[in-house]
Amino acid sequence: MQPRRSCACTWPFGAAVISLAVLVALTHLLFTPLFPSPFDYFQQSNQSLDDDWVVDLDLSDQLPPNLNGSVTYRGAPWKPEIGRWLAGCGSSSFPVEIVEVARIVKTTVMDREFAIRIWDNADVFMDMLGNHVRWHCNWSATSQLLKIVHLGNGSPAKTRDPESTDWTKVDIDNIFSTNASKPGWCNMDPHDAYASKFKIKENCNCPYDGTSGLLCEIPTMCSCLNQCSGRGHCHGGFCQGRHYKIECVNRIYSGDNRTHWTEQLYGAQMALYESILASPHRTLNGEEADFFYVPVLDSCIITRADDAPHFSNKERDFRRCFMALDYYKKAYDHIVEQYPYWNRSSGRDHMWFFSWDEGACCAPKEIWNSMMLVHWGNTNTKHKNSTTAYWPDNWDSIPSERRGNHPCFDPKKDLVLPAWKVPNPRAVRLKLWARPRIDRKTLFYFNGNLGPGYKHGRPENSYSMGLRQKLADEFGSTPNKEGKFGKQQTPNVIVTSLKSPTYYEEMASSLFCGVLPGDGWSGRMEDSMLNGCIPVIIQDGICLPYENVLNYNSFAVRILEDDIPNLVSILQQYNETVIEHMLSNVRSIWQRFLYRDSILLEAIRQRELFSKDDDWALEFSKLGDDDVFATFIQVLHFKLHNDPWRRTLRRQYETGLPKACT
Repeated sequence: MQPRRSCACTWPFGAAVISLAVLVALTHLLFTPLFPSPFDYFQQSNQSLDDDWVVDLDLSDQLPPNLNGSVTYRGAPWKPEIGRWLAGCGSSSFPVEIVEVARIVKTTVMDREFAIRIWDNADVFMDMLGNHVRWHCNWSATSQLLKIVHLGNGSPAKTRDPESTDWTKVDIDNIFSTNASKPGWCNMDPHDAYASKFKIKENCNCPYDGTSGLLCEIPTMCSCLNQCSGRGHCHGGFCQGRHYKIECVNRIYSGDNRTHWTEQLYGAQMALYESILASPHRTLNGEEADFFYVPVLDSCIITRADDAPHFSNKERDFRRCFMALDYYKKAYDHIVEQYPYWNRSSGRDHMWFFSWDEGACCAPKEIWNSMMLVHWGNTNTKHKNSTTAYWPDNWDSIPSERRGNHPCFDPKKDLVLPAWKVPNPRAVRLKLWARPRIDRKTLFYFNGNLGPGYKHGRPENSYSMGLRQKLADEFGSTPNKEGKFGKQQTPNVIVTSLKSPTYYEEMASSLFCGVLPGDGWSGRMEDSMLNGCIPVIIQDGICLPYENVLNYNSFAVRILEDDIPNLVSILQQYNETVIEHMLSNVRSIWQRFLYRDSILLEAIRQRELFSKDDDWALEFSKLGDDDVFATFIQVLHFKLHNDPWRRTLRRQYETGLPKACT
């Protein structure tokens, strides 16, 4: 770390400082939010964040914080030190051309320095064969999974339902057979099937990727990362094989190869990976990389963990979390053995994405120095143990010699990314996020599973850490199993478990929307932002997307779990000026909770197949650039140039190019 420069202060300067301090004190007194941020639960970690993320540019005078204590950059209310740096650095950006491995890409570079470079830490390389390029992927989470799938021991599946199959081989005869003597899943002639001459089994839904139709008789495109970049062979997904077509992907293909977006809970993992692979920030040269993204796709392994015999999950008491830990540990072992880059930083410049419910709670201790990308930002300051009601994900029983004693999330180094949400062209066309205050008649809205007290509710009392149940007990607007409403049922407060076909419109007609956990994270924060509703966060000590870099006080409300009975009275204290300010900020940053980049990559591929764009492609192409991926890159860029350790490391490996923004 470079020594700090001393400063001689004059009397006028001192007077200015005192005046500024008085102004800040008054601003804090008048405008400090009534309720805490999650950082109130981990003040020491937050202090470390401020100490370590040093800003090179002193723009305090030119870019003072606003009344909420934030500095705006590209429409987003950032924490002051981050907003100032991004704004100052962005003012000196210009486009350049980079030539790398026979391809030219355009990117925006700051002060002649390449922007964030991300190197995919798998054995990925290219063979140049004339004008053709062939990709080889010797190892990644997916190909490792694939290798086991295709080279398994052939043991029969010990299943929980009669339709399960042997996951060690593709039972094509059983799927496609019209021979009644073979005990397949859907033995029927396709013509008879479409003529409704026979009743088709309810669970004959053609699960294999690469097929469509009632009987899987129509070959279709598979869903692959960036469709193998147009160079490889996409077979069964992920350039080799994936079983159930809808698992761990954000899209599948119909019989005519139209894109169908899925509601897969873990679709963000594929969306981010695709954006990285197609980004000009990516490099194939590990020596010039600033960060290393490790493509362990844990969502693919956990979604079939219960019934895939080759996973040997029985040995782990069917704990998906334990299996995920072992899987990441194997990836770590491979990286340490095969690459020189881990040891130079003890993994601090590596990134791992844990997209599933309990996130990095189950990370092996060996990788904890790295940056964790998660949806579940539990700092374990209040909720110190596993919080999920789904016992296969409970990590309390994992031995400390395997997991160590780390929290689930460290705001000093990690980042919570938004969850995947299905592209909703109608919501974009109607601009639900921009619906004005006058059209938002409902004070508070929450629609979701409310636990065992309601029909079809989760049976565990520990579901959602009991928070949704507590909310329903107070403000339930529909009757529970006993026919009772909430104790404080209020006309303009909706807390219901009844699924609504107009869910998004109802959120867009509401002023405040509840953000409460499910089994770990839920997508309620994203729902609120995408529909212009001010998020009301009720989960103590648990960070939401970007909460350690954006100023949440300017667009969201936090209420203590113990203050749920006071919810309505708390919200009624916000005056119209503050509400309009929050709504304005939500409208400014809602796209940062949307994976637009991945969606448009698919639009480009579809345009090559069809002359007319689908509705979603048309609507999302009209939006701005600052989406999830752009925000992710901006955060990495700030971390790269303002973390003293990273600056020192980078200078050791840079190639003589001028330093950025210094």
